[in-house]
This record gives sequence, structure tokens and C-alpha cells, in this order.
Amino acid sequence: MTSDSELIDRLDRGTAAAFEGMTRRTPGGRVFRRDGLLLVVGAVPSPVVVNTILPEAAQVTASAVEDAVGVFQEVGHVPSLMTRDHHDRALTGRLAAHRWRLLVSLPGMVLGARPPAEDPPGDVVIHPVTTERDRAAWVEGNLHGFAEADDERDAVRSAFGSVSSLADPPVVSVWAEFDGRGVASSMAYLDGDTGMAIVGWVGTDESYRRRGLGRAVTLATIHAAFDLGARTIGLQASPLGLPVYEKLGFRTITGYGVWLPPAR
Repeated sequence: MTSDSELIDRLDRGTAAAFEGMTRRTPGGRVFRRDGLLLVVGAVPSPVVVNTILPEAAQVTASAVEDAVGVFQEVGHVPSLMTRDHHDRALTGRLAAHRWRLLVSLPGMVLGARPPAEDPPGDVVIHPVTTERDRAAWVEGNLHGFAEADDERDAVRSAFGSVSSLADPPVVSVWAEFDGRGVASSMAYLDGDTGMAIVGWVGTDESYRRRGLGRAVTLATIHAAFDLGARTIGLQASPLGLPVYEKLGFRTITGYGVWLPPAR
């Protein structure tokens, strides 16, 4: 049986692989490693996902993080920093003391077995992303679900501007069609080294929530990831998504924080 410490390590490594892989598929995206940190620099200035600093070493210093922020500042971008509850307690104390702002705390969750298949609710049809039409519908659902502000919408459009960003292995993506349009979407990135598939960018149009659409696209993405060869599914759960993931069988094994640097 795999221990939680092993699963946490795989979740960390899978998350880093997903950030790096998605950034490399984004036109204009760049990836750097320095001082135990992974820096993913997007093509737009949004600090939401597409410009992120991820600690990879067991111990990371606050000065290394400040140096990394400077890399983003050189191109006019503001990054977010994702910290790990299991490694970065000393670092988060320094961040708080230096007026960094904790944007959100995210449970780190895993699922070790394929859940039973379910029919989608009502007249909803779940589609895999394979064509340009699918990509456009996936983006439409995500813009009205995951993205809540202009910079987040810019991040979605930038990161998923081509079919390959959503459809070519190790990426799998699905979208939900209702009323003839895309109303929910989800994706996963499989890290071949760890067998961990990271589910992310799950969103449901606000007008269509509480109908089981988030569960439907997440479940379809999980099955697609297992079909691709995943051994474990991992994610960082948003407050809205947490109850959905718990009902699907995910369990929390650690936590992550998303921080924004002090305004300059």
C-alpha cells in the first residue's frame, strides 16, 4: 500500500509537471528553475495559474522567492506562489511577516481507484476535446465557470488557445453541452514519471450550477485520465469543488496555499 508521504511527494511532482507541461504548450510561455523553485511565466500578466512560483526543494528560502519575483517583474508580470503545508511552514511565516497575502488555502486531495461510471444529468452531453469546436466550447464553459475576473479570462484564453493545449496526451479534457453551448469543463495532465494525473481548471457556468455538471465533467476527466494510464488522481480543491471531490471519493492528504506578493 502506498503511504501518504509517498502520495504527497507524487502530488507535488505531478503538480509541478502539470504547470511546466501546460506552460510549454502555451505560445510565449517560459519555464525556469533556480534555487529550488520552478518558475512558470505565461504570455499574459495574470497571477492566476499562468504565472506561478512553485517550491520543489524540501527547503526554500524567502530570499530565493524574492529573487524569483524579480524575474516576473522584469517582464511586467505579477506571480502567485504556491506553498506546501508539509514543507513550507517556515517560509509561510516569513511571507506573512513581509506582507504577502494568502489568497486561498487549497486541500491537496488524491483518488486511488476508478470510481463507477455515471450517466450525466438530464439532457447534458459530455464531449472529449478533440476538435477546434470542442476547444472553443471548453473555453466558453471555463470563462463562465473557472474565470471570475478579466485577468483570469485572459489566462484561460492564453493557456488554451489551441487544440493541442487540451487534447494531446498527456493532456485530456472534456466539456459539458447543455442548451447547445459549453457550460462546464475540466482537464487533467498525466505525469508519466509518477503516474499521478492532476485534475484542474474545473468550472461550471454560474447559471448552470447545482445541477451536477461539475461532478459530471470531473468524473469524465477522471475516467479519461485512468484510460490514459494514470495510477492515481490528484488535485488542489477550491472551496466550491471540495464537496464534489469528497463525494467522488477523494481524500485530503495535505494542503497548499496560494500567495500574492505585496503591492509595489
